[in-house]
Amino acid sequence: MAKLSQILDSYGITDEYLRMKITSLADPVSVRKHTTFDISGSVSLYVLEDGIIRAYTCEEDGTEITTNFVYRRGQPFYSNPSMLSPRMAGVRVYNETLTESHLYRFEISEIMDLVQMYPAMLELARNLINDWFAIQWEHTHILYAYSAKQRYEWFLESYPNLLSRISHKYVASFLNMTPVTMSHVRRTINEEKAKSEINKQEQETE
Repeated sequence: MAKLSQILDSYGITDEYLRMKITSLADPVSVRKHTTFDISGSVSLYVLEDGIIRAYTCEEDGTEITTNFVYRRGQPFYSNPSMLSPRMAGVRVYNETLTESHLYRFEISEIMDLVQMYPAMLELARNLINDWFAIQWEHTHILYAYSAKQRYEWFLESYPNLLSRISHKYVASFLNMTPVTMSHVRRTINEEKAKSEINKQEQETE
């Protein structure tokens, strides 16, 4: 599992026995493109090796609301919201692979055993949970505090190179706007960039 070894490097896990133990607990999972799977009933931690996955919930009328994108190597995501709070027990979270994706699945109970044994694992768990909450709070903040144009610009900065790899309707849902609105925002930004470039060229020729 060469790529898992690289992920452990990025996490700063240097203890060889701990690395060996984590590797032994990892269950490699390959999921075909456009596969939707409901993992809200299990208690597992998933770590992405490669691919793109979107998390979403469904409204009563069937409308899908994209809540997250997992696309960075080593990025973790939880299978069950109730792991974070019992109040989330009724929330069903679905995951759709937007590309063929390769993951590592870990049983939470086994990870918790390592957390209790190794201070490095406890620190890592804290950092990952803090990062997860930071991402969720930032997303919630921009949905309510930013204009449509600002939300789109935030996405381009926070999720570089992702827009060209996935359907824009998922990005629009993630940013709480319609695909039509997002298309209008993109056109406005492109026009502003074009005008700025023309003005720059004119100034250089003067």
